Amino acid sequence: MIVELNNLEYVMCTQIAMMRHERNRNSKVQDKIIWTDVPKMHVETLGVMGEFAFCKWANKYPPLDTSPQSGTTDIIYDQWKCDIKVTERKDGRLIVSQWKKKESSDVYILGIVDGLTVDFVGFATNDEIFDDARLKDLGRAVCYCMDQSELTRFKDEPKVA
Repeated sequence: MIVELNNLEYVMCTQIAMMRHERNRNSKVQDKIIWTDVPKMHVETLGVMGEFAFCKWANKYPPLDTSPQSGTTDIIYDQWKCDIKVTERKDGRLIVSQWKKKESSDVYILGIVDGLTVDFVGFATNDEIFDDARLKDLGRAVCYCMDQSELTRFKDEPKVA
């Protein structure tokens, strides 16, 4: 499922990312991004783009909250607590930190960002991802990891209530 953001939506995502980053740092929320050498603001912006794009697909109002958060779910969709994960790597995997609490989300969704496009390649339930057999050391930390081929694909259309 591919979602295209327009320029205005991208600007909104960058602004939300900047505000979240600033508020989290001022509130002493620990920055736990360890998977990349890419600047933290870029990673934060990609995350907001993923959330925004998923909401656009689901016809939901995007999360604009900038209050300090840690370990929370991103979006509630069809009564599922969804955690949106994104990467710019075409071969990117769904990666969930070992410190993440299983009950914080029901579903983990992987999006591949390319410019203003987010391709949601699939999802896994918390029972699927939180399996000790999925623990891998990717060089920076041990985490839960699933390849794109192991994820459940999305239907083209969201469920409308």
